[in-house]
Amino acid sequence: MKFYPAVSASSAFPKDGMKDKDEVVDVMKTYAIENNFVLVTARSQIPILHLKCAKGGTYRGRRDGGENVKRSTETRRVGCPYLLRFSFRKKDQKYYLLRSLHEKEEYHNHPLSPKELSALHEGRMAKLTKEDITLTERLFKENAKTMKIQDLLNDERAPGNKLTTHDINNWRYSFDQRSDIRRSTTPDTNQDHRHKIKKEANIEGEIGIQQQRQKQQQQQQRKEEDLIGKEKE
Repeated sequence: MKFYPAVSASSAFPKDGMKDKDEVVDVMKTYAIENNFVLVTARSQIPILHLKCAKGGTYRGRRDGGENVKRSTETRRVGCPYLLRFSFRKKDQKYYLLRSLHEKEEYHNHPLSPKELSALHEGRMAKLTKEDITLTERLFKENAKTMKIQDLLNDERAPGNKLTTHDINNWRYSFDQRSDIRRSTTPDTNQDHRHKIKKEANIEGEIGIQQQRQKQQQQQQRKEEDLIGKEKE
């Protein structure tokens, strides 16, 4: 089996560590994409964080044991041994990149090329430009058909660099979910305005009641004064 060395991960990770786990993952995933492979989280439980090549592991067919089971074209797992190990040190409150336990963890068992990268969902998504993202999300809002979006994103000069219909449908679902969350957390300005008016009306009503009570008290006081004056006469 042929092995392919990767650019050292230490070139992308700061020696003095990183505090935030999500930031560690983002930085290393960017490093991977730039070197034509994809990283996924293999283990994440403080103080341990492991990131492995997306082609690590092996494909498992259906449990029914059918002979003509088609292998997943999305994962294409080939048992790649590449693995990055990080450890969280409580003293520093930071994650640090550890040395590999085995030499093979520094190598891939598949070529590192743009073509190989495009075979994975994350690789195809990484090739999208800001213009592609803006256009696609606008089309999502317009409920455009998936095939139409795919045609608009297709670039004949770089075949295989754009998205499949499966990619787009997954993206659409995620976009719709985010939109629903934003709508549920956005303050209702009309409701706030109605609440303000109601509150002001209640305050005005309370002031009116107090003024009426004061007027009644004054009238009662005048009556009592008139009665006292008549009694003196």
